[in-house]
Amino acid sequence: MICAGVGQGATALHRYWIAKFFGPFLLTCIFLIFPNNWVEGFPFFLPFVAVVVAALFLLLQMMLLLDIGYSWNDIWIENALEDQRNDVEATGRSWFIALIVSGAIFVLLGL
Repeated sequence: MICAGVGQGATALHRYWIAKFFGPFLLTCIFLIFPNNWVEGFPFFLPFVAVVVAALFLLLQMMLLLDIGYSWNDIWIENALEDQRNDVEATGRSWFIALIVSGAIFVLLGL
């Protein structure tokens, strides 16, 4: 559902979960071997790569956040419609009000 956009990364994290704990330590040990000036040939290239990777990361974060919001909205609307189906006099208004209030709280927290 929500992890549909993650794909094989989620599978790798579940299978090789120990790598995320030892990965930073191993990378630190590996980069201690390299001399300090091993990136001197890339002074103009590295900032460009950093900007592109950061933009892609932010885009993926926004996509995941929108997917979570869309899924959550779908579930709450379905709950409101289910209330209407179960009781003829029910309007499901409480679910709609709760959805709007929680959205407003998230917007305020975001600001």
